[in-house]
Amino acid sequence: MEYFLIGNDVSRHQPNFPVGSGNFNIFKATEGRTYVDPTFAEKVRQSKDSDLIGFYHFARPDSKGNTPKLEAENFVSTVKPYIGKAIFILDWEGEALKYNDDYAINFMLHVEAMTGVKPMLYTGSWATIKCPDVAKFGYELWIASTHPNGCQDDFKSFCGGDYPLLVKVIQANDTLSIQVHPDDDWAVNLEGKGNRGKTECWYVLDAAPEAKLVYGIKEGFSNEVLAKAITDNTLEQYLEFVNVKPGDFVYIPAGTVHAIGGGLRLMEVQQSCDLTYRLYDWGRGREVHIEKGLAVIKREEMQPVAPFPGSFECKYFSIERIDVKGGWSMYCSGDDKGAADVQLLYILSEDKAVIREAGEQIGRKILAEEIYAVKPGEKITVEGRASILRIRAK
Repeated sequence: MEYFLIGNDVSRHQPNFPVGSGNFNIFKATEGRTYVDPTFAEKVRQSKDSDLIGFYHFARPDSKGNTPKLEAENFVSTVKPYIGKAIFILDWEGEALKYNDDYAINFMLHVEAMTGVKPMLYTGSWATIKCPDVAKFGYELWIASTHPNGCQDDFKSFCGGDYPLLVKVIQANDTLSIQVHPDDDWAVNLEGKGNRGKTECWYVLDAAPEAKLVYGIKEGFSNEVLAKAITDNTLEQYLEFVNVKPGDFVYIPAGTVHAIGGGLRLMEVQQSCDLTYRLYDWGRGREVHIEKGLAVIKREEMQPVAPFPGSFECKYFSIERIDVKGGWSMYCSGDDKGAADVQLLYILSEDKAVIREAGEQIGRKILAEEIYAVKPGEKITVEGRASILRIRAK
């Protein structure tokens, strides 16, 4: 069984820091409109084998002459060679918290416009009180992945190779873009050998009142009609909207048009694939993939959105809800599928619950939204009260 995550925040103030010592490193790249951290390039070189790398900009709205655009240009000019290789981050703290949160939002919008990468926010919990609108960007956290775009080396080593699934937590505070993913055949046809498709599902962890998803597209319209609607920014009339609440389950087979609405927090299980075709972005101006996106659309495998029935199974994975009331044990067996035999336990909720391996006398306290990996031959026990999603690859 495995669970740990260690990260490092490194700048010129830690000149001798062992940057390869954690699961991930984030490096200070820039500050204000002109400053570049003098240790940035060398620290990045030292950390080339790290599990996850992020670069951050320290915002200085308090310095005369600074603007969101000028600060964004300084940051992008420094990190541009790493687009697609690193996470971009805004460090919003200190004096910045005294300023209007529009400054932070505009910085992130400028960075996204220049790079195509949506930055994440690096701050303290107090910022959501002082600067609530900053949080509308949300985030996506890969919590079990061996995919090259977000590989967790410790997890890959634990599995003994590439794990066929990818598990995420997604916080959407604003409506995300309309997307569609290819199936296995289309992934190879459009992107080349070695690619796999992306069938996925969502378990709704939290939802604002009247929160909605886009789940499917209305029938009876040609790709020519849909392409024109995308170009004219009028696709909304062709989309199917569904209200959701905590505990609902959404199955999204490859080819399903979908989008996450604002005010939603989801746990996602998917094939280990990072191919996404953005069909529509609500007029926000980002690149869309009309030809590929329309080509891969399917409708035949969709299922009604409903509360999770207790278990689910598709071609690629199965999910089972375990409600522990006192004690529960599991033994992970294998049948020579290699890494695919590893099972995942995602904690939905707990009440004074602990987890322990065979032979351990004292368990480790578990917390909601943690995930544990269990390899073949291991037995684990959960004691107390907890709700768990048991995830298995096929």
